[in-house]
This record gives sequence, structure tokens and C-alpha cells, in this order.
Amino acid sequence: MAVTMQGREKYPLISVIVPAHNAQEYLEGCVDSILGQTYRPLEILLVNDGSKDQTAQVCQKLKGLHENIVVITMEDKGVSAARNAGLARAQGAYVTFVDMDDRIHPQLLEVLYRELTRTKSDLAGCRFFAWSRLQEWEQGVRRACAGEKEGRVFTQKEFVLQGILQNDTRCWSKLYQKELLQSVRFREGLTIGEDMLFLVDLAPHLTRAVSVDFAGYGYFQNPDGAMNRKFVPAYMDQIRCWKIAGEQLSVWAGAQGGLTQQEREEVRAVLAARLMTGILLTAGKLAELEGKERRANRPYVQDCHRQLRQCLRQGAPTVRLDRGYRWKVKVFAAFPAGYLWLYGCWKRGRK
Repeated sequence: MAVTMQGREKYPLISVIVPAHNAQEYLEGCVDSILGQTYRPLEILLVNDGSKDQTAQVCQKLKGLHENIVVITMEDKGVSAARNAGLARAQGAYVTFVDMDDRIHPQLLEVLYRELTRTKSDLAGCRFFAWSRLQEWEQGVRRACAGEKEGRVFTQKEFVLQGILQNDTRCWSKLYQKELLQSVRFREGLTIGEDMLFLVDLAPHLTRAVSVDFAGYGYFQNPDGAMNRKFVPAYMDQIRCWKIAGEQLSVWAGAQGGLTQQEREEVRAVLAARLMTGILLTAGKLAELEGKERRANRPYVQDCHRQLRQCLRQGAPTVRLDRGYRWKVKVFAAFPAGYLWLYGCWKRGRK
């Protein structure tokens, strides 16, 4: 390790914000991984977001055992509001987010702090690995190697073009200077894509970022996670979020004198691809519904179809879609009912 953490009293406080909704099964494991960090000092903010299970009791138990844990209790307002509540209470000079069912490598915060301060960046990020069983988490920790490798520095332009627009749309697995977040908050009322919009809102305030080749964040593949449930109206958020992101990043691209014409065209193509992909993913969730449920949700099918046709009428490029998605775009745009029937049969046949 490049940082030995000797003389810990000289290191600044890092605030770790953990939004928790019905997290009784996962929260202790998550918090244990934070408490096991080689970096000190830490402040852990557990935000109980209107849980109906024993999450409140778990939070109070953990608070009683560890003096650096703060518990915030709020009504069920969603993950964005929970993260914002944590930001409002955070005392650290640096801030990070960990989701309630995820875990972090013991050296994660030490490595991110080292690279952030070495490069004088506004934020530092790293890679993640997915796990669903305890054995996979332990294997991921053993495989991850912090080492001495220095991170790659990104300018604001590169952060957008090579980060956000290349699917690094996660707010977790990153360490932020708190000053960077003074005028930025999560957009509330959204359940899918809210972290991507947080980064989009953050980008204009950022000077540089650093990315470390270190899989230090363990993303739990929760079978009950939002993307694994059947269609609910909140799935429309992924369309809404990419439309908002498209509007903002189009303005950003137009205002950036440093972007070439080719880069502006690339921004437009990628944004179109992300929006159309979001529409088709939502349509796919609708296709998985049984006939009666699908009929009850017909207005959402019509909305997906309308928005896809609107993209095509406006000349949205499909060059950044793979061949399969280009085919799906054509079929759903021309025959929405037939597409949903075929897709639904295919999905049910795979179960």
C-alpha cells in the first residue's frame, strides 16, 4: 500500500452515507465492511427511509455499538431523498455512498483518498464486482488488488464522454470532495436513473476526476432489487431520466468550446442510444406481464411507443445501438403489439 494510515489523527473525516429501506437482512454486513476500512476517521450515516421491517432496530443496535454511527429516520421518500438527508447531516470533508445491500473492500476508501489527494481531483472512482453469495463476495475481495498503480485522471470533458456516456453512471464506488456537492443534490421522486442524473448535474462543477483500476466495491445482485421486479409505473423513470440527461448534456456539449464537431455528434448518438434502450427495456418489462395486467398498463405501452416514434421522427441516430437493438427499434416502432407478444413469449419460454 502507498498509504500506511499512520498518524491517523491528521487525516480528514470521510462521511459514508447508507440509505436503508427494509434492509434488515443486509445492513449489518454492509456496515461491517465499512467499519473494517483501513482508512480513519469515518462517520457512518444510516438513513432509515420509512422501513416496515426491523431496519430501525438494526440501526439503533449498530449505533449503540459504534460511536461513529449516526442514525437518521425519515418517512418513505425514496433513495434520492435519503441520500440528500445524509448529505445535509454529513460532517466530513469527503463523502461517499454505499447502498444498503452492498459491501466495500477494506482498502477502498484508503485507495480512493490516496488518489484523490495525489491528483488534486474533485472525485475518485474505481471499478466494482458483482456478487450474490457470500462465497462470491469473499472471492471478490481476495481477487481485488489495490497495489501501487496510479489512477487515470479525467478532465471534465473526458468525465462526460468517457465516463457517464460509457455507462459509468453510478454514484457509489466514488469518493467526493464535499465542496463539490454544495450546490448538487439527488433529484427526488425518481427510482431508476437518479444516480446517473446526479453525475450529470455534478459534471459542470467538476474540474478533474481520477479513476483507479481497482475492483473495490462489491455490488450485491439482489433478487428483490428494482430492476428484477415486474413492471411498475416507476420503470418509466429510466426513460424520463435519459430525456432529462439528454437535454442537459446537449446544452453542455453546445457550450463546450473544446468539443469537436465529431465529439458533439458522438454525444448526440450515444444519448439517442441510451434513450431508445431505456424505452425498449421498459417495453420489455411490460411484455413480461400477463394479458390482463398488460391491458391494464396499456397507456404505458402507448407512451413507450409514442416516445420511440418521436425519437425516430427527430432523426435520432441508431449507430450506437447494436444490431439486436436496431432490429428491436424497427419492430417495436412498426408493430408494438406484435413485438410485445413475441418478446413476452420468448421471455416466458426462458423461465
